[in-house]
Amino acid sequence: MIVNCLAFVGNRFVLLQKPRRGWWVLPGGKVEATEVWPEAAARELTEETGLTASGLELVGLHRLWREAREDAPRDQVIVQFHAAQTEGQLLTQSKEGRLATFGLDEWQDLPMNPADKIMVEHAVLRVVRRQTGIYIGKFRFAAEDKLLDWQVSLH
Repeated sequence: MIVNCLAFVGNRFVLLQKPRRGWWVLPGGKVEATEVWPEAAARELTEETGLTASGLELVGLHRLWREAREDAPRDQVIVQFHAAQTEGQLLTQSKEGRLATFGLDEWQDLPMNPADKIMVEHAVLRVVRRQTGIYIGKFRFAAEDKLLDWQVSLH
């Protein structure tokens, strides 16, 4: 179970560049055994960015399935939140990677996992368009991280 959090600083949102592949992601990580999803999302955001989140709102539930591979889970659930408000000073670097903010039209060409790009796009659109509901998606990958097919819809 993975959570991530879409957080804005002004009119720009925060992404984290992971050093292993150089891919950009929303701040987030694994849910600990004693946490519920919003607690994990808030904790991960603080640990990775230095920001404190409030007003967390569920914006997406996504299931990722991949063909068997030794170094990656076969089946994952990603739970996305949006922080209505953030406080604190955004770090430029954390133990998880480099941080930066992006405008709505500045991030699409960044190196990203293809499913992450789709999930981020839907989360951002939901917030910007002030949509209600939750995006629910499913993504199927080949073992080498090639996205085979996907479906996302607003519920």
